[in-house]
Amino acid sequence: MVIVTAGVSIILAKLPHEEIIPAITELCRFQASSLWTLLSNRRQIERGTKTDPVIWLDRLAAIFKHTNPQIDDPNKPHPCESVLTEVSVAKNLEAKFFTC
Repeated sequence: MVIVTAGVSIILAKLPHEEIIPAITELCRFQASSLWTLLSNRRQIERGTKTDPVIWLDRLAAIFKHTNPQIDDPNKPHPCESVLTEVSVAKNLEAKFFTC
C-alpha cells in the first residue's frame, strides 16, 4: 500500500498548488484517522496489522516524501506545510507509545 500511496503523491504533485492542498489533505486524513482510532481505542498492538501504528506512519511518510511540486517562488511556502501541521499526530503518538 505504501507504493500506491507514493504513486498517488507523485501524481498529485503535478497539480497546480491550489489543488494540491485539498488533495493531499484528504489523502493524509485517511491515514491519520486510522492513527487517531488506534490512540482512542487502546487496542493491543500487533505488528504488521491495522493496529500497528508503523503502517500508518509509513504511509504518511511516503506521502510527504513523494510530494515534490515545483516551487517557483522561494518565498512561497511548500503546499504541504499546512497539511503536515493539520494532520500532525506525532505529539499524541509520543504520549501513547513512547512514555518511559
